Amino acid sequence: QVCRPQALAAHDAAMGTGGVGLEATPPFVMRALYGERVRLVAALRSPVDRLETSFWVHAHYPRRYGASAEGLHAYVTEQTAAFSECVGEHGARRCAFLFELLDRRYSDVFFHCDQIIRGLYHPFVEDWHAAFGSKALLVLRVEDLIERPAEARRSLVAFLGGAVSAAAADAAPLPPRSYAALHAESLQAAKAVPMRNDTRRAAEAFYRPFNLALASLLGWPVREAWQHSSAASARV
Repeated sequence: QVCRPQALAAHDAAMGTGGVGLEATPPFVMRALYGERVRLVAALRSPVDRLETSFWVHAHYPRRYGASAEGLHAYVTEQTAAFSECVGEHGARRCAFLFELLDRRYSDVFFHCDQIIRGLYHPFVEDWHAAFGSKALLVLRVEDLIERPAEARRSLVAFLGGAVSAAAADAAPLPPRSYAALHAESLQAAKAVPMRNDTRRAAEAFYRPFNLALASLLGWPVREAWQHSSAASARV
């Protein structure tokens, strides 16, 4: 109760608290160092699929909550509830950046909602977009890179200009399987148990407003905002 408030106050004094463009977050530090000559490419996947994978590949989560569909459900329920409580008090952006510093209740949450926060995307991409704009930042969906590789590669070539030739992009090998198949294989390799449908619906509902905000920021059609995650591992 002594160190945390002092650390938060020191952070706020050094970094600022004014929101996008008024805080010394990594994108604005990078722009100050390198200017706008850089080209940044990000590839993002369904945050629910990402969360499902992270639960099973990081052994401390199954150990804590149980290596079962019920354990995954307990994890999703606890972590999304904790983050939503934080958002109600401090707002999504501040919770995404500073969750465990904001209150002892949040630092006590198992691993500080780290995997939940990493799938939010929008608060972080918003800063990168504000710092560099669409001319220097390209955000692609992993699903498109796998399911629509020709289209995704054309977007990448156009964005990078002369750095990559269209011929080289066209000559690159195509993905061997669909996104859903690759996701399912990754879960099988991690010895995952299929996610319950109510768990999936809860996770999708949690991420939906952040996904829609990201789509609005980047000019994506709503249908591309991960309205539904991969159903490869769903069960009743």
